[in-house]
Amino acid sequence: MSLPLHELELDVRDGALVATVVGEIDLTNVAAIEGRIMEAARREGVRVVVLDISRVEYLDSAAFAAVQRITAVVPVRLAVARTATVYRAVIVAGLDRMAPTFDTVAAALRSDG
Repeated sequence: MSLPLHELELDVRDGALVATVVGEIDLTNVAAIEGRIMEAARREGVRVVVLDISRVEYLDSAAFAAVQRITAVVPVRLAVARTATVYRAVIVAGLDRMAPTFDTVAAALRSDG
């Protein structure tokens, strides 16, 4: 039995959906992750999604495209510490220009935009 590539925890806090991903985000699992986030955002009527990827070990272009698609529906804030494994990939891919980026979930939740 193989272990899943990721874990996804969804939590609604003060009108924000906090989606915490641990593990990997790639072509094999991005549709499931994106689908759960989008469904929860619609169901809960949130004003923003805080996508916490601080404990993601690997992401590829499929993850970048998913952030772009989610952002087209609801504002996204990224939580990814500068020390996180994927931080450099976020910057190089330009995700920080697509969605405001914060060191912590708490900082993303406190932000006005």
